[in-house]
Amino acid sequence: MILLSRVIPEDVRVVIRDWMVERSESLPEWSDTKTRWFRPWWEGADPLPEFFELKSCIIDALGLAEWANEDRRRYTQLSIAFDGGSIHEHDHIYPDQQDAEYYRTHVDARINTMIQAPTDGGYLRVNNITFDPPEEGDSWTFNAFQKHSVTRVMGNVPRIVASCGFHMPKEEYRSFCEGLSCR
Repeated sequence: MILLSRVIPEDVRVVIRDWMVERSESLPEWSDTKTRWFRPWWEGADPLPEFFELKSCIIDALGLAEWANEDRRRYTQLSIAFDGGSIHEHDHIYPDQQDAEYYRTHVDARINTMIQAPTDGGYLRVNNITFDPPEEGDSWTFNAFQKHSVTRVMGNVPRIVASCGFHMPKEEYRSFCEGLSCR
């Protein structure tokens, strides 16, 4: 995981937070009954313009236009985990969608943003390495083709994360990450 700091405006973060909290009970469960998600490409919907403003800010701030999918809903999601909620270990490898060579040569560069930090818990784990959670409003990146999960959230403030994915060749991602570490 590489911490990116703040790349989205505060007003956008607040609108997304409020939207997720207001609608959380109507969202489908994910991983367990305490974690819910919104995936606009599955819904075929654009109900929250600020979510796509967030994605545009990320693309512009980090120079990812070349890797942005033409359908702005693709590879995007919002998740909310309440007290006791977590995200099971998984990866974004789908053999029915891509061949094995694709997964050896590409990454799913996830750019996640902590819309709301939980009271406690909610730590990202990638390949069995646990990372301290970013501050509220900060973004981070990791390769979601690797096994990853989120530890149990504790307390009365839920963890809300916006996630945008960008598929790119591994060498391009390596260069992208090296450029970030030089900032």
